[in-house]
Amino acid sequence: FTEGFEVSNATTRSMKFRMYVVFFLLMFGFGGWILAHLVDISIIKADYYRGKASTQQLSGYVLKANRGSIFDRTGKVLAQSRTVYDIIISPNDIRDNHEAYRKQHVIAALKESGIAVTDESIAASAGVYDEADEISKALSDILDVDYAKIKDLCDNKNNQYEIIKRKVDKDVVDKINEFKLEKGIGTFSVYAFENTERIYPNDELAANVIGHINFDGNGVYGVEASYDDFLIGVDGRYVLAKDAAGKAMPYEYEERFDPKNGASIYLTLDEVLQYSLEKHLAQAVVQHQAANRATGIIMNPKTGAVLGMATYPSFNPNKPGELNTYSQYQLDSFVASEVGADGVLSDGGEARVEDERIRLAELQKKNKAISELYFPGSVFKVITCASALEEQLVGLNSTFYCAGHVDVSGTVFNCWSLGGHGTSNLTEAITRSCNPAFIAIGQLLGASKFSQYFESFGFTQRTGIDLPGEVYPLYVRPANMGEVELASSAFGQTNKITPIQMITAYAAAVNGGNLVTPYVVERIVDGDGNVIKQTQPSVKRQVISAETSELMRHILEDVVDYNGGTNAAISGYRIGGKSGTTQKIDDQNKELETNPNAPMRYVSTFCAFTPADDPEVIMLVCVDDPRGVSYYGSAVAAPVVSAVFTDTLPYLQIYPQYTKEELALQDAVVPYIKGYSSLDAQTKLGALGLTAEFIGEENGGRVVKTIPEAGLSISKNGKVYVYLSEVEDITGVVPDVTDLSVTQANSIITGAGFNIRLSGGALSNEKAKAATQSRAPGTELAVGSVIEVMFVVNDENG
Repeated sequence: FTEGFEVSNATTRSMKFRMYVVFFLLMFGFGGWILAHLVDISIIKADYYRGKASTQQLSGYVLKANRGSIFDRTGKVLAQSRTVYDIIISPNDIRDNHEAYRKQHVIAALKESGIAVTDESIAASAGVYDEADEISKALSDILDVDYAKIKDLCDNKNNQYEIIKRKVDKDVVDKINEFKLEKGIGTFSVYAFENTERIYPNDELAANVIGHINFDGNGVYGVEASYDDFLIGVDGRYVLAKDAAGKAMPYEYEERFDPKNGASIYLTLDEVLQYSLEKHLAQAVVQHQAANRATGIIMNPKTGAVLGMATYPSFNPNKPGELNTYSQYQLDSFVASEVGADGVLSDGGEARVEDERIRLAELQKKNKAISELYFPGSVFKVITCASALEEQLVGLNSTFYCAGHVDVSGTVFNCWSLGGHGTSNLTEAITRSCNPAFIAIGQLLGASKFSQYFESFGFTQRTGIDLPGEVYPLYVRPANMGEVELASSAFGQTNKITPIQMITAYAAAVNGGNLVTPYVVERIVDGDGNVIKQTQPSVKRQVISAETSELMRHILEDVVDYNGGTNAAISGYRIGGKSGTTQKIDDQNKELETNPNAPMRYVSTFCAFTPADDPEVIMLVCVDDPRGVSYYGSAVAAPVVSAVFTDTLPYLQIYPQYTKEELALQDAVVPYIKGYSSLDAQTKLGALGLTAEFIGEENGGRVVKTIPEAGLSISKNGKVYVYLSEVEDITGVVPDVTDLSVTQANSIITGAGFNIRLSGGALSNEKAKAATQSRAPGTELAVGSVIEVMFVVNDENG
């Protein structure tokens, strides 16, 4: 086979050399490949593989940081977070712990039975211990969770952890730990892990300002959303090592990184003012059957600090998905409209009902004060008046004629007073809320000047309040403002703005002329008490002069004091204000498409400030779409302003200063005279201007009770029924005084044996009529009882 071939030594050496070269090249290449992979793994992708290793070797859980608290300006808690616990099981650990403890129990049982303990006897013995069953029964009882659900999770042996129940209290955790100790349950078979829960102790109070958080703990709506980055804090982490089987290793392998709680926020809101505002808004919505809610704002006109801001009805941030009573009623009505004659929802009805439920749930969370537009109506006449005064186009002696209507370029504008006001000076024109007069003032300004002041007062942009959801206004641009647009704009009927824009502009008209930026957050404080952010009042610009602003304050005080007092007047206080009754023309036009007889809808508004000479507080109230008897802003919204001011001005250390006439009309407080003789009782009551009517034993008798009770206020000429012995109360029937004058109502109620307490700002106004009474007509009541009657003037004056 090899014959003819000659292999030289040189050839052999050459072949070997080539083989060595190839071999070393392969080895070098392989080494380079390994080295490249080592560099890639250990350097380039180090973080990736480190994470993969940590995932295999370590187990960890997030420790939620407590969200920062929210306080009112006095430090009262409006929102806070607390530590709660999630209850977790580890199926892996339950399995391993079960096997270990089962064997111990079997051995103990064999010994107790006298049977020799061997591998064969242990294997042959039935299981007498089932940790999964023990855990499932106990947790079902303690947590009120279905046993079968827990048992099924325990048997899912491939999972390292399963959450059984979230956010339980510490006492529940203590019960679980007692159970674990008693039954010898493994440390990581069942354990509690820290979580956090947001609570709002006052439920609906200021909910539309505060907002709420979602399932992930992030702020939704209000301050919770706009200041989320400050409130949220930094989560911590709990880390423990796992063995090769995925079982948690002992405590020395654990490590805890504590969370850092969020910063706390102090609002400018005052809980006392907020409560009063919401209470009286609720009464107005119910009394006047407001179909589209109501809103109110209380503000410091000099700084822009919002002391109260409310929308009613609102929502409960502790249960943000639930509908309030008002929204539920609307949903029920919608469901009724979707049900056919057979009582079954129409095709697609379920989906439409759910869409409507979602819409209503979102609507009730909206802050109406900043997120909904409306025509401001006659309240805007304050701005038109201030602008014309600043330009010296009108003065206090300027006169205007009203025939009840005016024609502007073929469009007829009516005044609310159908017969007209005749001739009025400037103060009378704004007091009477005369549309033709303000059309004339608008014409004096002209489209250019009107638009200039409209922009300067802040109506062409958002106010910049530190809350989410503020919407842009809708207004006529200067280039598009013809004579008709100018006429309707001058009395507040064309441009749509937000309530927060209106009160901010109004404040500029009376605070010296400065347009301020409204705000709701006063300061932000970290966990150590350090102020990390402080809001400073911000003046955007001076819109009108201090002299013009002072004149506006005098005019608006005269508006409230008109004809003996309007519905916003309060005895002892100097109040300035202006009403507005806006036609919701765009809403009516939509209704007319389906209902040719659709009535006009209105927004009733009132804005007032006090003290009139140096305003410290200003308030705006809007009641949207009242469908009761009254709809004028002076009759619907002004009483809310008056009631809130009456409640809160002394709290704000703004005290009444009565004239002699006002002091003489103040109520008397029934004194405590229990145990007095009849003579001493009569002397005591007489000194207060009260009359005593004695009932029961008179010879040596002592006072056992009085009706009204001590501490109640009644008119100074009121009658106190003094009981000198324990006898049955003398009763009478409450009369109906609705729509009667002050004199008539007083005569009828006192004539029936009761005491009357007069309320309302228009008590000296001859047009005032009784609007509400505290006791329903026909009610049987002890004579001497107090019946409070509120009187209002039901027109647009004021």
